[in-house]
Amino acid sequence: MIFMKKIERWGRSCLAFGSRHKLLLVVILSLLFLGFGIFYGLVYGRLWLRLPAQMRAEIALNRLGVSAYNDPICHESCFYERHLYKQIIASSWSNKKINKQVSDLILAEDNNLDFRLELLDTLSFQTNLEIPDYLNNYLVSGAEIRVKEKINDLFGLNNNLVDELLNQFNNSVSVEDQINILRDLQEKSDSSLAGFYLDLIKGEFDLKIKNGALSALSNLLPSKTYVTNDFLVQIEKLILNANTNKYLRKGLVSLLGSYLSIQEKLVTEILFKIYSDTKTVDKFSQLFAADILNRLSANSYVKPEISASEWQEYRDHNSLWGND
Repeated sequence: MIFMKKIERWGRSCLAFGSRHKLLLVVILSLLFLGFGIFYGLVYGRLWLRLPAQMRAEIALNRLGVSAYNDPICHESCFYERHLYKQIIASSWSNKKINKQVSDLILAEDNNLDFRLELLDTLSFQTNLEIPDYLNNYLVSGAEIRVKEKINDLFGLNNNLVDELLNQFNNSVSVEDQINILRDLQEKSDSSLAGFYLDLIKGEFDLKIKNGALSALSNLLPSKTYVTNDFLVQIEKLILNANTNKYLRKGLVSLLGSYLSIQEKLVTEILFKIYSDTKTVDKFSQLFAADILNRLSANSYVKPEISASEWQEYRDHNSLWGND
């Protein structure tokens, strides 16, 4: 009872205070709502885009890092968000502090690889940008091959050598020589060769050459510059062609999965067609399609039943091609 009386007296005191200081309470509550609104706009909204340039760039750096860490497979909405972050970082490239932060993050070997590659991509937003000294040095002494490949791709450092290798490939009559040239081209990781690799897979070439071209194509960093609607439709036609080698087909299905971050809607549609086509598509290709679709949604795509002998044949094939 005593406790209840204390609460009652406290409540009356608060009401009395409120009646005497109504204007003060209105001001305090308004400031609280304003503060909450600013906080929400900065953290969850787009209010941070109105901050000074350096602050915007630092926030964009942090958000790009979180996105790369949390979403290694970046879907369509994520792709546009990252594009915005990169634009903002690139717009502050002349700021020495931002430039230093970006270079340190790219060079940090223990940093998230996806984040480092995304940061390198910000350089593509610059015009007439020469390769910085720290990237030249990284090409000589750096450890991560994908970072080196990205640097070479961004600054076109492989162009002359690639042209020479293409001439050698076209003039060669030896399948083994052509396969070796494809391996050399694969190391360049030049996305401008995507169409060339796809033409080899589509053409009347030895299966070993097709497999080498698929390996080189799979090694490219997916990019909207070559993963177009037409490019994906060509892959779809190859997969759904009954004459396509089944081991080549399952590799093409896996390749489609890596393009989800660029063309999620169309790739998902193609994967569903593959999964549903039980007449043309082999079990392993359907299995690969089901695995990718199951990772994309809560839907449960039933995997085809594969016998022990079929699995053994699959393993033997991988061993023969050096894919085990």
